[in-house]
Amino acid sequence: MKPINSSLGKALTMLLVYEIAMLIFHLNGLSLGKLIITALVWMSFGVTIREFVLNFDKLRKNIPTFPFAILMLLLSWNVINIIRTVLFNFGDITTVIGNTYTSLALLVPFVVIFGVNLSTIKILDKYYHGFMKLGIILFICFVVVNFGLRLNDTQTLVVFVLLQPVVFLITTLQFQPIGNKLFLLLCSVVLVYMAYLYSIRTMAIREILLFTCFVGVFLYHRFKWKWVLYVSFLTLLLPFILVQQSIVTGESAIKKYLSSSSDDDLSIDTRTFIYIELYADLVENGKLLVGKGANGRYYSDYFSEVEGDSEIRLNIEVGVLGLLLKGGFLAVVFNLIIFILAIWFAFFRSNNSYVVGLGFILIVHVVLFFLENIINYSSYNFYIWLVIGLCLSNNIRDLNNRQIEKILS
Repeated sequence: MKPINSSLGKALTMLLVYEIAMLIFHLNGLSLGKLIITALVWMSFGVTIREFVLNFDKLRKNIPTFPFAILMLLLSWNVINIIRTVLFNFGDITTVIGNTYTSLALLVPFVVIFGVNLSTIKILDKYYHGFMKLGIILFICFVVVNFGLRLNDTQTLVVFVLLQPVVFLITTLQFQPIGNKLFLLLCSVVLVYMAYLYSIRTMAIREILLFTCFVGVFLYHRFKWKWVLYVSFLTLLLPFILVQQSIVTGESAIKKYLSSSSDDDLSIDTRTFIYIELYADLVENGKLLVGKGANGRYYSDYFSEVEGDSEIRLNIEVGVLGLLLKGGFLAVVFNLIIFILAIWFAFFRSNNSYVVGLGFILIVHVVLFFLENIINYSSYNFYIWLVIGLCLSNNIRDLNNRQIEKILS
């Protein structure tokens, strides 16, 4: 299994180098520099798909039968949507292969292969802390260079990307030594500040939710209160209830409950109209069930009148709508089933609190999937599918807390 250890590190590192390089050099359009840097993403995926092929039998034996079947349906449907785009010429080929929001966005789920390896949790812990340490060092350097805490956009986003792993460690704090706990708290504060500087204020909500989830993990870990898991699992119904309520009443749930917020990321103007416009576009084109493929675009009446974006949109800010655009209701259903199954197995079929904590990460992700969490081949989505792989892994879930602690130490 050692090749997987090496491959995971390579795939993560190449992806992070790509993200930071794109932030620093601001490469747009078609250029040699962008082609070279984008090659890093394909190399990251190449490493992943190689491990997927070589370790497919291990994956099949290590994941319960029903989740494995749904995962295969999802991966197959994603590949079909890429093939549809290529065969029927839905957009230029450079966009298909050179944009992380098109075909690459549909290839991220192959990352679940890394969940078959017991030492993945140790490898992740090592890389997470390495990235965050670099992020804090750069933050301090930028503060010194700028003579203050007001970083420019590039500096802010670089630090943000490097500190992002903190959201994948909050719910597993009980497995960290005291020094790491304090460092994670520092990183979480700096990450929220970076998000504030770049107006990504939902990061504060995400961290509040995750720290609340940590309390739930602690209660379960300390007192074995199963009801905490059942109540938490039921929160998955919240976004579906709000969507259903909006349809029945004709009033946006976002407008009703969040209209008083000063946060642009949660306002009606940046979310509700997107739901309406995408749904109308897909119905008009008869693509509601199957979507428009990897290179799918939709027409936005709103952005036809507002400067700063094209009226024909390739990307969409809401994760669940991105799936709907690329793969229709089929893609949405396959993805949500996988998320829910991963959470179920993490909560009710795991012998350790570490995996329970990972399940809480997925709950927060699913809830916010209806507001943001854009789909693309990014480090965040890479981490999410790693978490899904670990939650579904029989090997990881069979470990007890003492064995998890031993691996991490």
